[in-house]
Amino acid sequence: MLFLQSQRRREHLPRYDQKCLHLDGSKGFRSNPVKLRSVLKIINKNKMKRNRIGGCVAVMVGLLACFGVQGQINLSGSWAFKEQQSVFGTLYANGSPKTVVIQQEADAISLTKITASTGSDVTTTETVTFDGKPAESTTASKRKKLITGSWSSDKKSFIEMALVYDAVDSTKLFFRTTDTWSLDNGSLILDRKAENQANGEIWESKATYDKR
Repeated sequence: MLFLQSQRRREHLPRYDQKCLHLDGSKGFRSNPVKLRSVLKIINKNKMKRNRIGGCVAVMVGLLACFGVQGQINLSGSWAFKEQQSVFGTLYANGSPKTVVIQQEADAISLTKITASTGSDVTTTETVTFDGKPAESTTASKRKKLITGSWSSDKKSFIEMALVYDAVDSTKLFFRTTDTWSLDNGSLILDRKAENQANGEIWESKATYDKR
């Protein structure tokens, strides 16, 4: 008779209670289903709390990653010159590159530019890292050139600064160029400011590029 009552009590318990009873050898749980329900309720409550906390953490991490990726623009691509306009000073026909190829990585950006020049076009490839260290190269006129780059605070533009030094005295600044690259409705925008340290000339231009 006692056995039948015990069986009946098991049948009234939820399915997970029955499984716990079979796995648990404790007489207290077998003879007192009410106590078992209380224990299981506490366990399930703690489990639900942990799941909620874990879910919140996962959502926060996902949102941060999403904003991190979506917040910073991607300039990668092959871009062809469309037009340019003067912002200040003289507008030079070859003041902006004819084509630009950009390869943007997580820790660096590489820019290959083809610029019109007397006789033939000049191609330069420069890779700028985001650790603040300048990239050094030599211009076609055999001048030392240092380039640094950084993202704007809103990650919507990349600022590239190039310092060109005198051909004779490599410690004397000859030319400074500040390029700000951004995107506008699918087009690449180059805002360029040039400062000639030799004669004091300053000019600014804005060029637009279409993706090829």
